[in-house]
Amino acid sequence: MRSRTGRALAVAAFAALVTITACGGGGSPGLARTTIPHRASLRQAAESLSRVGLIRSPQLFVVYARVFGRGKVIRAGTYELRKDLGYGGILEALAGGKGLVRTFTIPEGFSLPQVVRTVSAKLAVPPESVDAAARDTALRRRLDVPAASLDGYLFPDTYTLPEGASAREAVALMVRRFESVWRPQWTARLDTIGLTR
Repeated sequence: MRSRTGRALAVAAFAALVTITACGGGGSPGLARTTIPHRASLRQAAESLSRVGLIRSPQLFVVYARVFGRGKVIRAGTYELRKDLGYGGILEALAGGKGLVRTFTIPEGFSLPQVVRTVSAKLAVPPESVDAAARDTALRRRLDVPAASLDGYLFPDTYTLPEGASAREAVALMVRRFESVWRPQWTARLDTIGLTR
């Protein structure tokens, strides 16, 4: 009886130690991005998390997940997570797909059809929805775009959006990036030679 009680106390003490140690996650503020491959083991996932500073110890993370029975279901994908989530928060995110993101790059010089294909493929949305978003009259009106689409206003860059983001959100993000880069003096210069943005 005494050995069972001693063993139970040792397990409880170990669990408490793991919990206390795990509460702070990587400890530093900010976000980190990592990719959990398809069919990754818990240990492989822990190593990915450790490499980007989301956790301190892959071994401790694995023990924590097993002690609390939370390491069985991990969704593969690219995650962007807060570094101060703690082990429990990270496991919850990996199990529920919270923090999953999609990233796409629009190279300089891409035409509208190329942008449509890229965004459609990377966000897993129909190409028609991307094309419709690029022809959104409200966005065109706000930018004073005289053309029938936002071709030329979808700024070339790398973008990250949460899982499930719509084509409209992607197009709006690219337009906001264009607006953040464009300088008023450039408009004044173009006006003198009769060109629009």
